[in-house]
Amino acid sequence: MTGAIYVRYSPRIEQDQSFTLENQISMCRELAVKDGVLIDENHIYQDHHLSGGSSNRPAFERMLENIWAGNFPDCLYAKDASRISRQAHEAGWLLDKIWSRG
Repeated sequence: MTGAIYVRYSPRIEQDQSFTLENQISMCRELAVKDGVLIDENHIYQDHHLSGGSSNRPAFERMLENIWAGNFPDCLYAKDASRISRQAHEAGWLLDKIWSRG
C-alpha cells in the first residue's frame, strides 16, 4: 500500500513549531510506518505561507488534479483536517469527495 502527504503552513497564523512543513511531514511519515504504508515521494504536496481559508493553493490543487485523474496513492496523510481546509464544511466536503474516488 502506498501513501501521499499533504502539508500546509502559514507562519503568520501558526506560531507553534510543530506545524512546520518538516514536522508535519515527519509526523505523517511516522504514522505511515505504523500503518505499514510506503510514502510515494512523488506525492508529497507542500504549501508554504498559504492559509487553509483559501483553496487557491498550488500544491493542494495539483494534489486534487492527481486524485481526480486517478493518479494517486492508496492513502492520504495530513496532520489534521485543517490542513485540507480551515473551513469545516469545505474540509468535510473535500474529504468525502476524495474518499468517494476510492
